[in-house]
Amino acid sequence: LRDGICVHLYSEETLNGSAEFTPPEIQRSSLAGVILQMASLNLPPLGEFPLVDEPASALIREGMRTLNDLRALDGTRLTRIGRSLAALPLDPPLGKMLLEAHQHKVLPEMLVIVAFLSIPDPRERPFEKAAEADSAHRRFQSDKSDFIGILNLWLALEEEFRTKNSNQALKRFCIKNYLNYRRVREWRNLVDDLTAIMAENRCSADGKIDLERLSYDTLHKVLLSGLPRQLGGYNRETRLFSDMGGKKYLIFPGSGLAKRKSPPDFMLSFALVETTRVFGRCNAEVKAEWLEQIAPWLCAYVYDNVYWDDRSGFVYARERVTAGQLIINSGRRCHYAKTHPKEAREVFIREGLVTGAATLRGTWLEESAYLIREIRLLELKTRRPDSLINEVALFDCFDRMLPPSFSSLDAVRRAWNAEHKSYLPDPEEFTTEEYDELDEADYPDFLTFAGQRFPLSYSYDPGEKHDGVTLTVPEDSLNLLNPHVLDYLVPGYLPQKIEAMLRALPKRIRVELMPLQKAVEAFMELYRTGEIFTEQPIADALSEFIFTTYGIEIERGAFDSLELPEYLMMKLAIKNARGVVRSVVREFPEVHRLDSALSKSIPVVRKWEVTNSLCWPGIDQELPRSVIVSKEAGTAGYPAVVAEENSVGRKVFLKEDEARLMHERGLLKLYRLELPQIIKPLRAMLKIPHEMELSFFLEDRAWKDEMIDSAIRDSFPCDCWEIRTAGAFAQALEHSRDCVAELLSRKLEQLKLVFSLYEDAENFADRLPEQSEAYASIRERFELLFRPGFLRCRRAFERYDRYLKALKIRAERAVTAPAKDSQKGADLVPFTRKLKLAFSMTPDLERNESLYDFYLLYEEANINRFAPEIKTLEKCGTEVLKSRWEAVRI
Repeated sequence: LRDGICVHLYSEETLNGSAEFTPPEIQRSSLAGVILQMASLNLPPLGEFPLVDEPASALIREGMRTLNDLRALDGTRLTRIGRSLAALPLDPPLGKMLLEAHQHKVLPEMLVIVAFLSIPDPRERPFEKAAEADSAHRRFQSDKSDFIGILNLWLALEEEFRTKNSNQALKRFCIKNYLNYRRVREWRNLVDDLTAIMAENRCSADGKIDLERLSYDTLHKVLLSGLPRQLGGYNRETRLFSDMGGKKYLIFPGSGLAKRKSPPDFMLSFALVETTRVFGRCNAEVKAEWLEQIAPWLCAYVYDNVYWDDRSGFVYARERVTAGQLIINSGRRCHYAKTHPKEAREVFIREGLVTGAATLRGTWLEESAYLIREIRLLELKTRRPDSLINEVALFDCFDRMLPPSFSSLDAVRRAWNAEHKSYLPDPEEFTTEEYDELDEADYPDFLTFAGQRFPLSYSYDPGEKHDGVTLTVPEDSLNLLNPHVLDYLVPGYLPQKIEAMLRALPKRIRVELMPLQKAVEAFMELYRTGEIFTEQPIADALSEFIFTTYGIEIERGAFDSLELPEYLMMKLAIKNARGVVRSVVREFPEVHRLDSALSKSIPVVRKWEVTNSLCWPGIDQELPRSVIVSKEAGTAGYPAVVAEENSVGRKVFLKEDEARLMHERGLLKLYRLELPQIIKPLRAMLKIPHEMELSFFLEDRAWKDEMIDSAIRDSFPCDCWEIRTAGAFAQALEHSRDCVAELLSRKLEQLKLVFSLYEDAENFADRLPEQSEAYASIRERFELLFRPGFLRCRRAFERYDRYLKALKIRAERAVTAPAKDSQKGADLVPFTRKLKLAFSMTPDLERNESLYDFYLLYEEANINRFAPEIKTLEKCGTEVLKSRWEAVRI
């Protein structure tokens, strides 16, 4: 002993409390190599072998786990890989790296790395020169992989030795770069030794290290094969890495990855070292999915979100991959049948077949899907979801019939190509009793008018505006529809609407109709047999039914305040010329209620349609009386010459009555275009007393043109409808020149006579009290007779002398016996109401032949009831009126 400074590393108390000897190595180091060698020598397991110092069971388990991870052991049995590892004087993880490196052609690089990892780190960092050492080492580092840094350092040493071929020069290089020369030499010698050992095991390490051609992924997959449990994932919240066991650690400050601003998501660390904290040393950025390729036995697979994909026809699931507490893949799509064929088959049946979504053209599955979809659509139409198909029964049906391999459309296709065997289920096996009771015709897919089909779409979305049924019609085909089509919905919904309307009636009326269900059934029976006149508002049709069946008269407007559910109000979707829906309405557009001209989108119509002609349209063609518009429906169209603003044209009409009228008007327009010099003198002839003009034509300024048109029409040698060619029209013009003025003069005299008769009848009517029913009724008759445009109705106007004489007799008798007047025409009251309604819907009486005929009969009935001394032109009893009204089509 001598004077100086004594440094106490620990206290005497700590020394006395310490163990006398260091624990044996077998109790403090990895036992993987020991267990492997004992297995290769066929010795008993380590736990059963008599040792002086028994290792802890935890160390034995850890060694067994390491060997099983490397596939050196299969349980306790030595594998082929295990025998190869036992022949190498290395720790099993390092030996596994060399074996894998040989397989993947990176053995030269791996020999350098394994040798480096088997010795103390040759890089030195003196405390007093830490900054200089860090700067010197930085030139060899890589910010992605410390293993690449090892190769960089090796190549620098080899280059120094090759160029100077001197150990002294190599030593100076080591000193300059803060490397331990002895450890460098040990490293180089170990590389040579390992190369020789691998050669003895038939693993040649020929070839130089070329980092430019080296595959980063391959090198690090090989490293990961030896260290599968050293994979760590980065948590960006805690800024720590954690391994499979959940152990948390940081990147060692001396690592090339420590300087990165953004640490890698996954990192391989050769070792975890605990000092002040736990650090991962010798690190590299890797991809988590490599672990699945290298050590899939360490990965656990969890499947959820299983579904059948209708585009590909396969059953998919989200596959989540974990390795211990590491999430290797948070979720990816995979074919579920590869791992769970039975469960995938169940999903395919439930989501693909039972729903009808799975279809395959040309196979039994196409028919099956169509059948199921049609029944599902019927559920939607009937507004009873899941009521017609027993899904459990349908699933059992498919499950029983289909082979175990059927879990995708591809499997069905392959089986069908191999043998055309059908697995089509019988509807009786899976449909409910409600399905058997339904009539699918009550829920049609389209409505047909004029031989054209217009699609219906159904929606079951209670409370929404589009709920219910929608009829889609091109704008230029609206005139083909019954204007009251929206009122009558479809037969399946109509009973509910009728019941709602009946319940809206006053209680005193509802009591008479009880039970309401029977009233609904009676109405529907008449509706289905065509006895309900549907070319009128449904409120009128129902009122007529109640009056006819129960004898109860319903006041007009009784249903106006009724608020129906959305699905009981049919919608009309109107498409423009481009086929795009431009509007959806609940009421039929007024402008399209009367015109039955067919759309030129129909090929036959397009052939005959002409516009903007100043002479006979289609001068070289004879205009046929009818053409077939729809061969399937046998629907006829009626071509006619039509009047345009300053010209004439041709159109095809659905209704013959309207075609006749429009043809007549078209010829009159063409007459004015070809003989304008005749029209002016004809107008000059039409002079009538001022009081007469005020009485008849106060609101009808076109009466002169109507008179002239009537004279021209009568001047033609035949009916206008018979004039079908330019030649026939030319003959009609020549015939008209000679007689049209005389005919107009006669008509003017007839008009004056009618005015005289009108004055006589009005004088007697004015003697009646203005508040009396007779006065109101006679005034109503005058308004009906002299409505605007009455001169156009030639057949009726020719009988006006009889009508006015009858009105005069009625007024004269009403003055003396007003009570009897109301009794005489009691049976005509409902027909008067119907006729006024019809006139409001069809202002041009000539457009509708059946209505025109009924109007003439109605006038004869008035003569019969109030002036029987004037002989009627036809029978006009109440039953005849009813029968003729039923034939009216508005």
